Amino acid sequence: MKLLLLSFVFLLSGCTAQSGNEDAVIKPTPESILDENPEADILYKGSTVYKNASEIGWVMESGFSKGEEIGIVTKQTKKPEWFEHLTATQLLVGTKLYEAEDVNGDVIIAETEEGDIPYLGLNEG
Repeated sequence: MKLLLLSFVFLLSGCTAQSGNEDAVIKPTPESILDENPEADILYKGSTVYKNASEIGWVMESGFSKGEEIGIVTKQTKKPEWFEHLTATQLLVGTKLYEAEDVNGDVIIAETEEGDIPYLGLNEG
């Protein structure tokens, strides 16, 4: 009888914890993005995935400018398990990265030979 009662309590506590997480925000990972699109142009900084936003109208129309330099791309790969801070799928190693100014949102500017490319932070799945 005690085993049955403990099992019931365990089951209820598991259900409660699970239902409490329904509103939790799950940030995309390099793996989830590359599983969906193996050719995605992404950058990983900290725990945030940034996606090339050069075809997103409101980002391009925002008139952003480069702010403070935040680092350089340190690794290029398309293998999700190799991603770490400042890894990109298409940007070349050594590409300078800047915070974006004058734009509403989490945007990083990559300075390339072809021009500046905005990358938009993907903060929820």
